[in-house]
Amino acid sequence: KALRRLARWQRERLWFLYKRHALLQKYHEMNAAEEEYSVLAAMTLGDKSGQVKELRDTYSVSGASHILAISGLHVGIVYMLLTWFMLGRRRFWLLQVVLVVAIWAFAMLTGLSASVTRAATMISIYAVFSGRGGRSSGLNILCFAAIVMLVADASTLFDISFQLSFAAVFAILLFMPLLQSMYQPQNVVLRWGWNIILVSICAQVGTAPLVAYYFGRLPVYFLLTNLLVIPAATAIFFGSLLSLLFPVASAALLWVVRLMNGVLRLIASLPGAAIDGLHPTVVQVALVYVFFLLCYFILRLWPRNLTRNSLTW
Repeated sequence: KALRRLARWQRERLWFLYKRHALLQKYHEMNAAEEEYSVLAAMTLGDKSGQVKELRDTYSVSGASHILAISGLHVGIVYMLLTWFMLGRRRFWLLQVVLVVAIWAFAMLTGLSASVTRAATMISIYAVFSGRGGRSSGLNILCFAAIVMLVADASTLFDISFQLSFAAVFAILLFMPLLQSMYQPQNVVLRWGWNIILVSICAQVGTAPLVAYYFGRLPVYFLLTNLLVIPAATAIFFGSLLSLLFPVASAALLWVVRLMNGVLRLIASLPGAAIDGLHPTVVQVALVYVFFLLCYFILRLWPRNLTRNSLTW
């Protein structure tokens, strides 16, 4: 009777939370250690309740905290996985509807955090515009997603994860095309590594002032960390899906998690792994962002003779 008094979307959200609890129980059945379970639960289902302070500090100092939060990386993996099952472009609109529904189901399953809500909203808008055959601007989609979320709940503006998520994606969409136009390796492997470096730098530029303001710390080896943990995080995400379907694969999954945790501990133990004691004011944070915008306009006016053709390997 109590459930019947709730709105329909509230009952559906409770149903997804119940399903998440059932999936977390399956992780327990893998006989994973406490740290391994907490990483799996956070990375794949958005449950951070099992994290201990030592593990959080390791990920924070090494610059891998974003891996423990469901974000656009995870939603993008789900979207890519689902598109693999699309055969041709027949019934395109029907397939896009199925994809959008599946993405929002995943968002509900993981708790509807600000980062996953932003990613799901952006993919939904992208699906609509791609169906119309038009070109959609990433920055326009990001801004529209922010408007939608703030109209739904204006207090979201003061949520730290909302601010960090949008700052990171905004910086990536703003700086990434400029940096790629200035230099892009021809080799496929080098291009893959270079793009990870660019994404890491852009995301760090977008979030560093806020991270310093809220947490008083900046990781130093974030580039090294991202080169290692982004492939590992992708493997863990796919491995968790495989392990839920075929429990025999759980041993390999837990090994990858242990390996990633060990590597991050090594990085966090390096000398000068993080700069602590940062306490900028709101004005200082705003001035840093103004400086970053000035850098962007300088890059926009970069001499045309320094183009991709003259800076390729």
